[in-house]
Amino acid sequence: MFARTHQLRALSCRVHGSSEANPSCTRSRTYFLFAIMFLVGCSPFSGAKTDQAEDGQGTYSISTMYDGSVGAKAYASGWLDNDAKNLCRAPYKLISEKSIPNMNHLGEVTSSRLVWTFTCERVREESP
Repeated sequence: MFARTHQLRALSCRVHGSSEANPSCTRSRTYFLFAIMFLVGCSPFSGAKTDQAEDGQGTYSISTMYDGSVGAKAYASGWLDNDAKNLCRAPYKLISEKSIPNMNHLGEVTSSRLVWTFTCERVREESP
């Protein structure tokens, strides 16, 4: 009986074509879209690494925002330096530094994004 009711509900969602016709269709679609957005949305939070070898070496890219005030870029660089040290837990080598402007609809730069690309260096263990 339950399977037949579920089939009829799915059929009525397709027949009517609008979510307003059946509130359960709206709820089902909402849950489905939420699940898809959750699964897709988690991938950017999986880490900052872009390419990592088996030995822990890797090329990373991190970024932060800063405004146009005096010393803001240096302050943002300090934050990225701290993040790179925490991420590598070893010395790192800066490969590139980019400053990307964020513009409003009038073409004015409102803020900028500072992007660092770096690699973690190996810590050489001293043999006794």
